[in-house]
Amino acid sequence: MRKWKVALFMLLMVSLIGSGGCGSPDASDDSKGGASNFEKQTLSFQQESPKQLPEKVKKEQAEVMKESADSGKSSLTEVRAGDRTYLILSLGQRPTGGYSIRVNEVVKKGDTIRVVAEEVPPAKGSFTTQALTKPTVVISVKSPDEKVRFRYQIKEPDTEQQLPPADDPDVKS
Repeated sequence: MRKWKVALFMLLMVSLIGSGGCGSPDASDDSKGGASNFEKQTLSFQQESPKQLPEKVKKEQAEVMKESADSGKSSLTEVRAGDRTYLILSLGQRPTGGYSIRVNEVVKKGDTIRVVAEEVPPAKGSFTTQALTKPTVVISVKSPDEKVRFRYQIKEPDTEQQLPPADDPDVKS
């Protein structure tokens, strides 16, 4: 009789522990049926003029543009200066002028700030500079009080590119 009770108890424990891990690790809290621990908060941002950037940000922007031109891929970084954090996005080399980056939103959820942007190609039939260009944009947000990670999502024409986080998610000081 005692063996039967132990076996039933073990079966119950295995089923409880096993069912607790159901769900995809990539699924959001909302898709798991539970309430999210963090509220999604849209952050205000401003596009910065290259002439108004702090020197430290200008240097980093030049490095980002060079890196993206050399690799042919998007390059991104964050620089903290004063009470602002500057986010530098560069698309890499493009065959003509007329390309730009439009930042659609900056959203904070928990310890992650997500930047959603899109590449805007020149209008069909428009006159463009016939030279290689490197579309780049610098935006700034109020520096967060806590340590955060930045994630970037840049929609290219006809595709969407989810960029991986940087090796070091900390903001450069």
